[in-house]
Amino acid sequence: MVDFVISLTEEQRKRAEARARALGYANPDEYLHALVEHALEEDDDAEEVLASLDRSLAQMARGAVMTVDEMWRRLESGDDDDA
Repeated sequence: MVDFVISLTEEQRKRAEARARALGYANPDEYLHALVEHALEEDDDAEEVLASLDRSLAQMARGAVMTVDEMWRRLESGDDDDA
């Protein structure tokens, strides 16, 4: 494993810690690691993105709504089943 060092402002650190807690990560390191993993994934093609948006619009039309934090948790987990 290779270690990287990143520099954050105090405000960015606080926001990262708060977001990590809100999303259920054990610590900010796990959250930042997940962000890097997501950024490095190359399997999101246009068809997959459009299909996901189409499913989301269908859910919204049915009145299935969620908070932004719930949306991020679903995106992070890869759970794209209909509500």
